[in-house]
Amino acid sequence: MRIKSNIMQLNHEQLADLLQYRSLDSLQHFARIDSTNQWLLTEGRCGQLCVADQQTAGRGRQGKTWHSASTDNLYFSLKHCFTESVAHLSLLSLTVGIALAEALATLGLQGHQLKWPNDVYIQQKKLAGILLESNAKHVMVIGIGLNRVSDFTQQQTGWTSLQTVMSKPPSATILLATIINHLDRLLAAFPDYSTKKLQTQWANWDMLAGRPIHLQQAGRHYDGIAQGISAQGELAVLVEQQIRYFSSAMIDWQQKSEVSSV
Repeated sequence: MRIKSNIMQLNHEQLADLLQYRSLDSLQHFARIDSTNQWLLTEGRCGQLCVADQQTAGRGRQGKTWHSASTDNLYFSLKHCFTESVAHLSLLSLTVGIALAEALATLGLQGHQLKWPNDVYIQQKKLAGILLESNAKHVMVIGIGLNRVSDFTQQQTGWTSLQTVMSKPPSATILLATIINHLDRLLAAFPDYSTKKLQTQWANWDMLAGRPIHLQQAGRHYDGIAQGISAQGELAVLVEQQIRYFSSAMIDWQQKSEVSSV
């Protein structure tokens, strides 16, 4: 694995020893960049990992921006190229969320859950977000932003950090290596991934299941009870005694105290 870095915040020697990603081409580490996803989409190679201490134009779902002010948090993207077409590629977003949740659990985090489709929450606050993007067939860029340390402004708007919820959060090096290794196992197995397995795994982390929620989709409003996910990864909601399925929606799940775009 080749490592090119503009700064030395990560322990690159330790990282190289810990990483088990079989298809890893190289790691590009920036002190400051507009977006790790964008860099990989335009300049990255298959198997390349891009890490930034700070993003100035990070992106969220539905075109929203994510300004990454703190240099102590973790912002990275991985470019993965499948060797053949994967019929259920639309499920990758949810399975990446599961892999991230499982990685955090191995590092000692407890009580965290997934808000559909793939945000990590703990204590009713957002800890991490995921964005998948593609600009070519069989190619996927997986972007993850995770808060390691407290940030007062973010805490005030529904965010939290590992520093807040763990007595001793892992170093950025160990955190990154653990997540990438979990992603490696997921990506290797994903072409043969079972939708039934997805539903079972998702149920273990589902934050919305059984919760009253309000949704907005295509100008229409729905009130119902979340019922897990379909085999296609859609959010299942009991609305007026009937199960409806949503592939995207605006979700209000905290009695109007937070509205999330998915």
